[in-house]
Parts: sequence; structure tokens; C-alpha cells
Amino acid sequence: MNINSSNDFSFLFGNTGNATNSTGFSLSDYASLKNGSYKKVLNNYYAKVPQGNTQASGEEQEKGRTELNQIRTDATSLKSAAEALMDGRNSIYEKVTKKDADGNETTDYDREKILDSLKNFVKGYNALVDSAADSNDKSILRNTLHMINMTKKNGNMLSKLGIRIDKDNKLSVVEDDVKKADISTLRTMFKGQGSYASNVVSYAGRIDSTAATLLKQNGTYTAKGSYESSDKAGTSGSIFDSFL
Repeated sequence: MNINSSNDFSFLFGNTGNATNSTGFSLSDYASLKNGSYKKVLNNYYAKVPQGNTQASGEEQEKGRTELNQIRTDATSLKSAAEALMDGRNSIYEKVTKKDADGNETTDYDREKILDSLKNFVKGYNALVDSAADSNDKSILRNTLHMINMTKKNGNMLSKLGIRIDKDNKLSVVEDDVKKADISTLRTMFKGQGSYASNVVSYAGRIDSTAATLLKQNGTYTAKGSYESSDKAGTSGSIFDSFL
């Protein structure tokens, strides 16, 4: 089967715009992973998996392990950045007194530390969205979609903090807006359990856990795109297997 980036992939999802399969995904869910991203994942899927009943080559299996390790690295980085905001590391939720060159004192929140913390978060978030989009594992894709959709629902509040959701579902920082942001909004979104940041930590943790499990299973990619454990401890499988 030849896959062209201009093709309409709706045949995978049925004839209706809201078609869903047993995984609970709809066509709109796939489209929301990243603008055009389900095309990218499909292209990667067919590019890396040979047709027929053979298993992937050793080189392809190694590539799969490399991708899983990258997902783990990105998930860990995102969790660390989000947790730093959750617990107020570096005293970002406390006012500090500074003196200028003339000896004048001002008391305010350390906006530079806040900016650096949010930049680290955005960097980690974008990296995980990128690496997870290359996965064939439905659990990794599902949790990535949930994280993206949860971020979209909080888009208005994030924009008040200078964090913008771009068309490709990645985040960007508007520095001038960060420096003017209301700290109470920052606390609401990022500090403590139940916050937006804590939910991101949860999703990143699930993604990391799934990738770790697949690596421990010492699995192999099959010709159908499933990630199959060599000890048959269980399979996660390609998100697209049920459509093919």
C-alpha cells in the first residue's frame, strides 16, 4: 500500500466524521494530536513496518527501542519541569526584594525565575508531543491526546500567563505577557495537586510507564505494526491495528 501525504485517511475510520473504534478514538481525536500528525504517524507506520507476515528487522527493532527511550527522556523532563512549578521551587511564588544600581529597593515576584520555569515547562511539553507522536503504541498516543486536549481546555487561562497554544498543538511563550501575569493565576494553574501542572505530570508519568514496560518486554515490531512482547506477556499494539 502506498501512502501519500495528500491522501485522505478517513477510510481508516469509517465513513462518518465521528467514527470511533474500540479504543475510544474518533477521527477528530487523531486530527487533534498534532495538526496533520496522524498523517505523519501513518507514514511512519508504513515506512517502518514491512508488508507481509515477517517481523521487523533488527535495525527496525533497535529504532523502536531508541524511540521509546526518547519518549522516556522527554516524559521525565516534562515531569521535572511541571513538578518544579507545582512545588514553587526557587521561590517563584514568593516576593523578593531587590536593589537597583542606585540603591533603590523594589519588592516583587522574581519574573525572570518565573519566565525560566515556564520556558522549561514548554520545552518539555513540546518535546514529548513530538516524540510521542512517532509512537505506534495506543496507550502512549491515547495519553498524549488526553494531555493535548486537557491543555486546549485550559488555553484561555494559559494565555493569561503568556503561554500560547499554536496551530500544531505545541506551546510557545510570550515573554512580555509572562512578566505581566497575575501570580494568583499562576498558582491556580501550576501549584499543588489538582492543578493543570499536576495533570500534566500524571499523563507524562503514564506515557513514561508504558514506554518503560515495552522496553522491559524486549518486544519486536510485527509486520502489522503491533509491538509484540517476545515473552508474550502482553501486547500494546499499533493504534491503527483495529482499522486495518
